[in-house]
Amino acid sequence: MTICIVGIGGAIGNAVAKTLIATGHETVGISRTAKTGLPEGLTHCCLDRTDLQAMRAFIERNSVHTVIDFAAMSAASTTPLLTRLDAHVERYVLISSGDVYRRHGEVHRLEDASGAVTPLAETAPLRTRLYPYRKAEPRPFDSPDAWLDTYDKIPIENDVRKLTCDWVICRLPMVYGAEGPLRRFDWAIRPMQADAARLTLPRAWLNWVTTYGYVDNIAAAIGLCATAPRAPNGIFNLVDFPAMSHRDWLGLFAAKIGWQGRIEPGEHPALSAAIAELDLTVPLNLSGEKLWAELGFQPPVSRVQAIQAMLDT
Repeated sequence: MTICIVGIGGAIGNAVAKTLIATGHETVGISRTAKTGLPEGLTHCCLDRTDLQAMRAFIERNSVHTVIDFAAMSAASTTPLLTRLDAHVERYVLISSGDVYRRHGEVHRLEDASGAVTPLAETAPLRTRLYPYRKAEPRPFDSPDAWLDTYDKIPIENDVRKLTCDWVICRLPMVYGAEGPLRRFDWAIRPMQADAARLTLPRAWLNWVTTYGYVDNIAAAIGLCATAPRAPNGIFNLVDFPAMSHRDWLGLFAAKIGWQGRIEPGEHPALSAAIAELDLTVPLNLSGEKLWAELGFQPPVSRVQAIQAMLDT
């Protein structure tokens, strides 16, 4: 069977392609523009997913069995595609996000605190307020961030659940890795590697518990959801390891680097401004129990190995 990755070219999509190709799956990828650095063995085509006629022709020409959609950012651009794909593919995999949960709205002060049980299972309440990144004033139409005004995975998930073909919804955590935009922990790693005497960070940030997932592990989980016979019509949090606080992450980095400096609560020029409007007393940790129990997922990369990969780059 052929698997099509829609929105190929990003770090996660490329990692998924590598995983699928390595396990013997015929894999094709589409993107609106030409991409460099695509995985070896991937067949790529420049195609706009909103061009429904071209999409159908591509699906039929390449005998696509499963679609993994990384480009589903709004219902307006996705619902017509779902309608067209429904009769022509056997499985649709939506790359969704942990930001659908009400708890995410609580962190961003968009929802009243609920005191919900943590960690969050797939049945946890979702946000009641849509478009979580919309500003009071619409962004200029030519702004690189204009898409955030219409971004929301919840309406898309609702449409996916109406499909007659098999479907899987993958809710991602914050994904980290060793390259580019996935280098989420440089705020800690770089000062430690430079042998800084101390790290001064906001207390709320140090204590906040949230879920991160290493890119290769998340890619393996997506590949499993796309190919496992038991995956259809299911929603899965993609979690490789239980969540922990940033303070705990710092401890792992320090031990691996051999850093002997001090961690002190206080203001941090960049982080303090970034978290000023967040309620970090609210944990945002996802449960991976369903993924582990129902699909038997085992992360191919240990947390220690993931940290080492970041330190080596």
